[in-house]
Amino acid sequence: MITEQSRGFEALLEHLTRYRGIDFTGYKQSSLLRRVMGRMDVVGVGDCAEYLAYLDGHPGEYTALFDSILINVTGFFRDEAAWGYVRETLLPDLLALKPAEEPVRVWSAGCASGEEIYTLAMLFAEVLGPEAFHHRVKIYATDVDEEALAQARQAVYNDQDLASVPAAFRSRYFETAGSRHVVRANLGRAIVFGRHDVMRDAPISRVDLLVCRNTLMYFDREAQGRILTRFHLALVEAGYLFLGKAELSPAHSHVFQPVSLKHHIFRRVSTPDRHEGAERGHTDAISDRAIQRYPQLGGAPTTRALAETGALSGVGPACAGAPVRHGVPGDDRRTVREPGWSARRLPAVPADLEALNAALLVTNEELETSNAEFESTNEELGSMNEELHSTNEELETLNTDLHRRTTELGTTNSILQSVLAGLRVGVAVVDRHLTVLLWNRGAEELWGLSADEVRGRSLSSPDLGLPAEQMQIAGFLSGTAPNKEMTVDASCRGRPLRCRVTCTPFLGPSGGRAGAVLVMEEEAR
Repeated sequence: MITEQSRGFEALLEHLTRYRGIDFTGYKQSSLLRRVMGRMDVVGVGDCAEYLAYLDGHPGEYTALFDSILINVTGFFRDEAAWGYVRETLLPDLLALKPAEEPVRVWSAGCASGEEIYTLAMLFAEVLGPEAFHHRVKIYATDVDEEALAQARQAVYNDQDLASVPAAFRSRYFETAGSRHVVRANLGRAIVFGRHDVMRDAPISRVDLLVCRNTLMYFDREAQGRILTRFHLALVEAGYLFLGKAELSPAHSHVFQPVSLKHHIFRRVSTPDRHEGAERGHTDAISDRAIQRYPQLGGAPTTRALAETGALSGVGPACAGAPVRHGVPGDDRRTVREPGWSARRLPAVPADLEALNAALLVTNEELETSNAEFESTNEELGSMNEELHSTNEELETLNTDLHRRTTELGTTNSILQSVLAGLRVGVAVVDRHLTVLLWNRGAEELWGLSADEVRGRSLSSPDLGLPAEQMQIAGFLSGTAPNKEMTVDASCRGRPLRCRVTCTPFLGPSGGRAGAVLVMEEEAR
């Protein structure tokens, strides 16, 4: 039963590596199995084979599984004393080793939801100043968890997340809207996010400071050793490594030297080519032993002497005793190398290949960085285009609505003009100051005044000769009566005229009386 469960667990891990790109083989098996079995209990399956089938049928379970395994526990200024040491000592020491204009490269491996990487960015900005930070610092933030990376890219946090951030930093590096806090764009521009598996992917190179806190503890000792070796390759000469608590194995003290054990900060130690040194030492020891044992040979030991000391193996009896020259023992015509030549020369070949590979990795990394910057710019342009498109749609909708209302208003006005023109009585509209707003054809015929002569002028103008005072319109507008009827006697171009006038109010937008509508009809005397 245990064997079947073990096989099923291995098949599950292989499936996750092949189809989801996350290699869990270096993780602590007991912890990993416990978390997987916890998810199995939640979904109600009995073994790994059933769980694998469940994953295929329920893709959303992958997210829950990865969240359970990749515990992204992080926070701003987590372990405040360690970050204080980084600000006060580590960053000044690091910057003192570099020329004033030289770029600074930082890598946060396992950045989770971003709090740690933005903490780093804030500290660099404080030490260097905004301008120098913007021009010199490039921070690479990587994680194997795509969802955590997406959250880190958004850079949106709540009040609880920012509880440990000093108030001055909040106002300087965050934009606040209610309970939401967004990292300012000028801080985020220095950060390049990307998916990276520390167990499988090549490390980022030429790094001055590498931060990997509370990540190594999820791996077994062998995997930790491989990861630390990669970190050593990633760092520049005397580069710094900042780890979480109890995450550096004593077995790797030859490649990392403690700077502050209390805060788990280490510095890269330069290591000579051990293979070359070992083989060269082995060769020299062989020659010394051979000369001491056979002093009569001086500097030219025979093959028998070298064979007895272990310098040569597989030399036949026919060659034994022959002097060693730059040829096969006993033959001056064929040239071979002396012992020790290959030991000195061969290590240079992998060294050259390693240098070439490092150069290619640097070039590839720079291309990826440029590509990420282009993608970020493209995303910003895309967002601006979407906003402009949305604004354009709103303007088009507003324009359509205004056009519709204008058409409706024009139609209503045409109807009103037709109605007024068809009435046989005179109709006039005045505002509260008795200024004539409307004067229909009936009013023109009644009073002998055209609309052009009257419109825009006061009804009480003397040259119009209208009986405005008899109509008592001002008193009607200041009152509350719904209407008023009166009969006025007047003179229209020299002829006497008796006219019945009916006043009704017209209301303004606020609901108050904005003027009056006068309906005037001639009466027989």
